[in-house]
Amino acid sequence: MTIALSVLIALVLDYFFKEPKRFHPLVGFGNWVSILEKRLRQGSQDKLTFLHKVDTKQLGMMAWCIAVIPIVIVGWSVQFSLSQWPIVSAIFGGIVLYLCIGWQSLLGHALAIATPLKEGNMVDARQAVGMIVSRDTSELSGEAIASAATESVLENGADAIYSAIFWFC
Repeated sequence: MTIALSVLIALVLDYFFKEPKRFHPLVGFGNWVSILEKRLRQGSQDKLTFLHKVDTKQLGMMAWCIAVIPIVIVGWSVQFSLSQWPIVSAIFGGIVLYLCIGWQSLLGHALAIATPLKEGNMVDARQAVGMIVSRDTSELSGEAIASAATESVLENGADAIYSAIFWFC
């Protein structure tokens, strides 16, 4: 029951508030991982540190542990301490899940493509689809724009919505 309530809270928060505008925790996490990667790579090339004996796979495992395990421990600890108050626990879980999903953001990107495409405005449709795909969109036909948008929305939907909810549950 608590998990279902958390999912509902997350979806309602995402519907009304969309993505945080100022600081998105996932962007912050990405920045932290980039800094961590640079430090570990730099250290692995410095013969004066112990990291020069560590291979790439071990560095990756070390980076994952440093980046992920503390967050999991903090989240688990808070959730565990709130377990005696199911409603508060559901609200906390809902807020955490809200910060991990991107339903309205993905919808906004899809509509930014669909609207000009429907109106026959290929320039704006190409530009909008270029924001979510990693290919040259300057020469795409209407059908190719729709196809690229559909593929990207389905792929990103799996990442930004379904996987987050699945793993949360």
